[in-house]
Amino acid sequence: MKKGFLIISAILLLIIRSAVADVIVLNSGERRTGLVIESPSDPDNVVFESSVGEMKIARNRIARIEKEALDASYMHISRDYFGRQNFAKAKEYADKAIGANPANEGALQLIDDINKTIADRAQNEIKEQVRQVDANIEKLGELIKEQKLTDAQKLLEQIERKELSTAQSETLHFLKVRLLYQQGMQAIDRLNPKGATEYFESALKLDPNNQEVFNQLLALWQNDPNMANKVISIYEERLKNNPGNIELSYTIADLYYKQRNLDKALPYLVNIKQNAKTADSILDSRLREALTSAHENAAATGQFEKAAEVYNTLLKLYPNEDPTILYFYQYSAQLATLSPDDITSHIALGDFCRERGLDNEALERYTFALEKDPKNQKALEGVKFYAQKDLAEINSAFTRKDYDTVIYKAGILARNFPNLSDVISQGNELKERAENELRRETRETKARALALARRGDEFYATAESHANALKSTERKTTFFVMNDKEEAKKFYRRAIDTWEAALSIDSSLGSRETEDLNTKIGDARARLFALSRVIPIATPKRTIRTESK
Repeated sequence: MKKGFLIISAILLLIIRSAVADVIVLNSGERRTGLVIESPSDPDNVVFESSVGEMKIARNRIARIEKEALDASYMHISRDYFGRQNFAKAKEYADKAIGANPANEGALQLIDDINKTIADRAQNEIKEQVRQVDANIEKLGELIKEQKLTDAQKLLEQIERKELSTAQSETLHFLKVRLLYQQGMQAIDRLNPKGATEYFESALKLDPNNQEVFNQLLALWQNDPNMANKVISIYEERLKNNPGNIELSYTIADLYYKQRNLDKALPYLVNIKQNAKTADSILDSRLREALTSAHENAAATGQFEKAAEVYNTLLKLYPNEDPTILYFYQYSAQLATLSPDDITSHIALGDFCRERGLDNEALERYTFALEKDPKNQKALEGVKFYAQKDLAEINSAFTRKDYDTVIYKAGILARNFPNLSDVISQGNELKERAENELRRETRETKARALALARRGDEFYATAESHANALKSTERKTTFFVMNDKEEAKKFYRRAIDTWEAALSIDSSLGSRETEDLNTKIGDARARLFALSRVIPIATPKRTIRTESK
């Protein structure tokens, strides 16, 4: 019961404490426009709401209250706020006016005026900010030019906190690079190369193509081999921004090559070669070296797919190179993926090798497959192909009378193809014939060597007769003396040459047990030497053992 009474009382209080739109005329004649809120609980005062807020006004100060529509009062408050440039509140009360009377055109117009004023002020503020930033940027340039770098740095930091237009950002970017450059130069003047390097590196990050900054870094790093990689990284960054610059590629490749880092140099060398318009022997030499190193290193570590890829690049750049190495890498890469029981694939790989001239590898695959499956016809055909090929080589060697090769290759044929009895039989037949021919040649050779030895004996005897004539007591003219001397020298030489030829055919003729040619040659050389001296030296007479057939 009590609860219901309280609810009804609250409702009545709300009805009585109603807000109306009023103009209060004070006893002093002053008029105030706003909302009058009367409350039964406070009959001596009214609450008056206006643009300055809510206030209590004693009733005894009020001459009269002129009643207005609610939306009109809101409009009074809104205009008052608008006049005070409190646009948020002005819009709030204009909205209330529309809420009280949607047909209030004045409120709608006031809202448009408020929005336009806000937009105009925002635009003016932006223009002022732009003007202020432009002035600061201009001042920044002057400070840098005047070398007031500390003040310039502070001003730069202030400007960077502002919202900038695209044009302002570009100008500020340029000035920031310039400031960093000047700070670096100042650090050099103060003998602070480390600090200078930091400034220049920061500048180069902002402007990778700034040659002026880059030149200063190079000057700082030129005597420091530890900085080579930094130099390269800067060039690489510049190339990233200008990928068509072949000169940059050449510079980077040269730096890597000097470090012997061929892997890093390789992509740049390839790029240069692909875009080269004239021949360059140094480029070709380095590129071949880098490609060779890359494919050989990859192959050495079992990376045959990579090795094949690199060698394929080499073939594209130098089409006249031998492709066999590429085929071997492709074979090795495929072999690494095959299961030992996949006989069909091993045979197919053998065919791949056979078509590309990798005979040893092809035979290995056919032999492997045949060991796994002795009745496999394709594998057997592959093995027979190479057996017949070897047999044909043996036949060719026999035709050329290269009998030692026939014997050697027939032995290999028997070892490599132990299950091909018909092929081995043909090889053994050629081997026997070759051995017979060699025995016959040996006999003929020894006879020829012995004949040469005896011929040398004859030359020696002739030389001796002329030498003996020089010692004769018979009086001779100078002509006959000189003639005997030259003839003796001539026949000694012939004897020496003939004996040496015999030894080259049959070295056994040099021993004392046979023809003793080594002794004979030594004796003839001594006599020839004596005859060749200006002052004759008497030589002891020696008997040369000769044999006659």
